[in-house]
Amino acid sequence: MFLRRIALLLLILPLFVHAQNLDSLLAAWKQRIVQKHQRADTGSIDLMNAIARAYEPYGSDSTIYFSRQAIHHSQKIGYKRGEATANTNLAKLYYHLGEYNLTLEYALIALNLSKQINNLEEMANASNMLGLVYLTEKDVKASLSQFLRAAALNQQLNNQGRLSANYFNIALCYFDDKQPDHAFRYLLRSKAISTAINDKRMRTMANNKLADYYYQKGESGRAILFYTSVIENKAFQDEWETGYALTGLAECYYAQRSYDKAVSYGEKGLANARRVNAKWDIERSLRILHKTYKATGEIEKAYDYLVQEKLYSDSLFNESKESEINGLHLKQERAENELLVKSNQIARDKRAVDKMIIFVILLVALFLGLVLIMVLKNASRIKRLYKKLQSKSDQIIIQKKLIEQKNQELEELNQTKDQLFSIVGHDLRTPFASMLGTQELFADNHLAETEKQLLVARFFEQMSVTSAMLENLLLWANNQRKGLKADKQVASPDAVIQELLELFRKVAEQKQITIIHIRGEQVRIHADIDQLRILLQNIITNAIKFTMPGGSIVIRTSGDKERVNISIKDNGIGMAADKVDRLFHDVGKNISTYGTGRERGIGIGLMLVDKFVQMNDGSISVNSKEGEGTEFIISFPAGNAGSCSEL
Repeated sequence: MFLRRIALLLLILPLFVHAQNLDSLLAAWKQRIVQKHQRADTGSIDLMNAIARAYEPYGSDSTIYFSRQAIHHSQKIGYKRGEATANTNLAKLYYHLGEYNLTLEYALIALNLSKQINNLEEMANASNMLGLVYLTEKDVKASLSQFLRAAALNQQLNNQGRLSANYFNIALCYFDDKQPDHAFRYLLRSKAISTAINDKRMRTMANNKLADYYYQKGESGRAILFYTSVIENKAFQDEWETGYALTGLAECYYAQRSYDKAVSYGEKGLANARRVNAKWDIERSLRILHKTYKATGEIEKAYDYLVQEKLYSDSLFNESKESEINGLHLKQERAENELLVKSNQIARDKRAVDKMIIFVILLVALFLGLVLIMVLKNASRIKRLYKKLQSKSDQIIIQKKLIEQKNQELEELNQTKDQLFSIVGHDLRTPFASMLGTQELFADNHLAETEKQLLVARFFEQMSVTSAMLENLLLWANNQRKGLKADKQVASPDAVIQELLELFRKVAEQKQITIIHIRGEQVRIHADIDQLRILLQNIITNAIKFTMPGGSIVIRTSGDKERVNISIKDNGIGMAADKVDRLFHDVGKNISTYGTGRERGIGIGLMLVDKFVQMNDGSISVNSKEGEGTEFIISFPAGNAGSCSEL
């Protein structure tokens, strides 16, 4: 999120600036010019770097001027520490300005120089800068590696302030990498250090991210405590962090269905975000206000906020795309810079080796030395060519695999299309023709009252079956396109069953089938209610379909703290063992058969049942014997009885 990136800028403000103001530094510089005539020494270079750091928060050209002067004079007298510090100053300045390619260039130079003189402080600063640049590229692995290196160095230096910031940055990496528990541990470390050294800003930022962690975990109550601590902290207030916490509270209260509080905090968060012109937070506030007003039934307000949210989301989408393009350029620059650093190191190593070789060769013969140098150069060129060829070969293999994968996906989609047309063409034509025939009989107006009642009942039955077939067909097609998701919540399976029994009452009465519903004691499951309703509807429909007139169906729920079982058992015609084995795998005519009342299906219902059971972390088993009946047993994770949708 953009707000978090702004927070990162605060983490890289001058890492070791003393408590001198810019005026006093400039006065010291003028005095040194008068007394020493700008003589290049370490004191002058350190002062140049201090002035550059003082100008840095303003994005001033003066930072560039004094840093480059420090680099020039450091190179003249071989003062690598001063040169490394100047490059770090330039890296931080260009990061503030969003010039990440230049940030990368100067940070790599600073890191290389610091390694040469074993300056741990500058090595930590350069590694932290590299981590921030890699994080803008979404290269979490590379970013995490740099932050961990910086943290290890700052721990060795006992620099607690920088260590707290490093831990916070590491937590951000783990959040981006979808590892919230790892992020949580590093946030606790960051907060502990910032509390010990009384770093109010870092502690506030850690509290906001800890609130995010608990909200993502579904623990909105604990998230509220942390967000509230940010807002009520009188010792330190920052508009960015306060606005983030206000919107976070709105999201938490929405999750708890406390819509009045959600609206109140959402409006405050929106006002704060607009005041500091934080587009990401404005979009976030508008989104939660839209959802809240929609939940309370205030459609006009919900629509108004939806329109505003759309405007901001479109703007942010365009910025995101531009950022992705810049990221690609940055990755290219990064690769080129890393290659340059490696090439320089190789060149230095090679020069050292060459001196030794030349010394030995001069003792033997100049000619032999020249030959040896040529052999080494040719070997190096061949090795580079081989690596380049190998890289091209690997790219071709990867592209070939991608093409094969896409072809396979296209073939599967084509098969799905053909199967869908086949089902629509053959299996839905008959029920629609039957309903049209019934409508024509009514239109003729030659039917007795008893015949009309019979036809009305038959028409209702046909409509119910056809509606169920269409619903299953659409869900199946959507599943083939990988469009289904499970919105899990705590629900009462008995409430869903009772609702379906009311729906099937007339159909069961017509076939003289008795349905017995045996409820468990306050059983609750954790599943998607709509998917639960559809899978139970399919199984109960099949039970009625394959039970003879005068038969019975028993539906029973039971469970414990871990699992809840739903049993649907009929004494119908049953199935052969080979059909049971194919029940959840075949579709269409391969599996569909007529019921005891000549009812017709499309053969995809049980495939949907199996899919929905899997999506809700459940399991399903079938016991069936021909002539004796069939029992379906479905198991779901148990839910918390304290908060349940009773439908």
